[in-house]
Amino acid sequence: SIYLDFIFIFLYAWAISLGAKVSAAFSANQNLVTAGGFFSRVIWFASSCDIVENVAMLMTLSELNELTVSMAFYFAIFKFSIVVLALLLIFISLGVGLFKSIIKD
Repeated sequence: SIYLDFIFIFLYAWAISLGAKVSAAFSANQNLVTAGGFFSRVIWFASSCDIVENVAMLMTLSELNELTVSMAFYFAIFKFSIVVLALLLIFISLGVGLFKSIIKD
């Protein structure tokens, strides 16, 4: 299943990158637009962390050692931190955009 994850890395990074840009633009809030642009680029760093994590896990399956387990752990922390913050930005941006559109109508 780790090999299949390599396919999904590109897909989730692309989806979150696009979601960050589009939802931030929908919010029409300059701070969120700036953050959306930032996270649309940083999510690709998270996907790179995911690749390193997967390679470390595959190496761990061949030979269990502390270095590969630690690499997988710390790169997963970086990845999930970025992903969670990017998703939080998307949800906040959508909420702000919806609130503005309701108030405007």
